[in-house]
Amino acid sequence: MAACFAGRVRDGHVIDAHDYLDRPPPGIGQALVPNLTTSSTHRHLREEQHIPAYTADPNETTAVRRKRGEDIVETLRGGGAPSLDALDRDFPFLANAVNASAVGELLARDVLDVRTRQLALLAAFAALGLGDFIKIHGGYALNAGATEDEPKEVVYLTTIPGGFPRAIQASQAVAELLASRRAD
Repeated sequence: MAACFAGRVRDGHVIDAHDYLDRPPPGIGQALVPNLTTSSTHRHLREEQHIPAYTADPNETTAVRRKRGEDIVETLRGGGAPSLDALDRDFPFLANAVNASAVGELLARDVLDVRTRQLALLAAFAALGLGDFIKIHGGYALNAGATEDEPKEVVYLTTIPGGFPRAIQASQAVAELLASRRAD
């Protein structure tokens, strides 16, 4: 039984419906663009061929993106943030989607450095009032070199899109994150 994610269509063929069996998509021949990872080799190839940073390899399977996503999460965690193991155990389809798409594609992009990307995610989650995600991505930002003052500054900025109640929620989440890191 194959579970898949259907999405983009090119020349009448669905190009990112890859199943767990890691089969290539039907009707697509050789790779149209290089495999885009954050390696300097692939960045160089992309720049040399004038391929935009947001272009993904249409032949890349979900299994490849998921593996890249798992590697990214492990790197971001640095041993100090929760993994997606519980999600994978209890909701495997959702975990696969998160690892393959949100992490394996979006967080693998190299337009923003990891620190900046994680601070941006912290800001988005702060404006939405999602404390658990503030702690996770705030921890990732700190692991990537953000100072303790940077997540605090994001909290101050949260008052603009989210208002004072969301900023207060975010301040509590960031305070808990920083306290837990100091205790370790």
